[in-house]
Amino acid sequence: MVIKKDKKVLVVYTLEPWDHALTHLRFRSPAQLLGWEVIQGREGSNVQDEFVREADFVIIQRVFPHWRDSYQKVIEKARSYQKPIIYEIDDLLIALPPDHPCVDWYRPALEDILIGIMDADRVVVSSELLRQIFSIFNHDIKVWPAFLPDSLWKFAEGQKKRANGNRVRIGYMGGMTHIPDLDFIYPVLNKITDDWGDEVEFHFWGCKPSQSLNGHVYIHYLDEKIDYREFIGEFSKAQADIWLAPLQDTIFNRCKSSIKYWEYAAVGGAGVFSDLEPYRSVVRNGDNGFLVSDQRDWYKALTKLIADTALRTSISIAAHETLSTYGWMRLHLSEWEVIYTTTNHKYHHVTNAQDPEIKALRRFAEQLRERSRQKDEYISALREDIHRIQGYLQQLEVRSQHLDAILNSRSWRLIQLIGKIRGFFSAKRQ
Repeated sequence: MVIKKDKKVLVVYTLEPWDHALTHLRFRSPAQLLGWEVIQGREGSNVQDEFVREADFVIIQRVFPHWRDSYQKVIEKARSYQKPIIYEIDDLLIALPPDHPCVDWYRPALEDILIGIMDADRVVVSSELLRQIFSIFNHDIKVWPAFLPDSLWKFAEGQKKRANGNRVRIGYMGGMTHIPDLDFIYPVLNKITDDWGDEVEFHFWGCKPSQSLNGHVYIHYLDEKIDYREFIGEFSKAQADIWLAPLQDTIFNRCKSSIKYWEYAAVGGAGVFSDLEPYRSVVRNGDNGFLVSDQRDWYKALTKLIADTALRTSISIAAHETLSTYGWMRLHLSEWEVIYTTTNHKYHHVTNAQDPEIKALRRFAEQLRERSRQKDEYISALREDIHRIQGYLQQLEVRSQHLDAILNSRSWRLIQLIGKIRGFFSAKRQ
């Protein structure tokens, strides 16, 4: 690969799809808006660790350290060439709720995430609470909140949209991981349909509550791994008078970003948001959205908005003004640039660091990784044993079928008859 050295170069190692929202929001869009070159370090199962040499910065995202051999090669190359290593994570993946749909998928990678954090020269997160939690494992952590890349959301600037029709349209957009959050307000939504009947309708983009709602309900399919540009193209068509953003009160949800606020503000409508950290930083209660704490507050806010068209309009306008003054990525590019350009290679392995806490935690994570590897090897050996036993059982079944065929054959019956006759004459001679 030929790399132009007249601009900054990032090489990124991630297990996320290259065109997913996470790659655009966290590094691709800000880097490209600054004119930097972004190189994909992994394509399919092929990891190109040699790209490290020509890069200015090495980004490790989320669970890439779980590809342990490939990850270790990248880290060794980065240290050899004295390239700054930046670990990027936007979720508290080490503390997923028990009912989270992906908890089993992430569990094997927990110790790898911790090692990724501790190996990095700098960690970049999306919220202040994430910074506080991960600062136990690395003292150099910077916050880059989630903003909308205006280079991709061009349609939204200055655009005001409202749903057509006589019914008040209530909308929600989110992936399948948010089903537990939607289920949390299911009783409220059901009561709204009972109380307002034909005056309201619900539209769900992506996931929907696990239980059926009465009334007018419309489901709009969104692929979980959709290209972010395709997502924008689809969601830009969405229209709703009221938008829902429920989050259960868990430490995982408290660490999330405010990206959903910006997405709702871009398409227009009045939003109702759970009163947790992700939305407290941007929502002025009753002005550019509503913050609610429990099901009673959810019902009050929704009924207030359903009944008051002027209030919905004013909140929608205020939300878009908030987006215009604070939510667009171009307004914060210098902050992102400083985070990356001030990252320095530490020139030493973390295990040689003087901080005893970091050394102890890293050794703890390494032992967890070794225990996990031993468990995987044990499971693999068990599977081989099971496969071998299944082979023996199949052979026994075939032999049993052959034996049954022999026992049921005319030849066998004739042999048995001959045996009886011989036995009879032998007895006579005696």
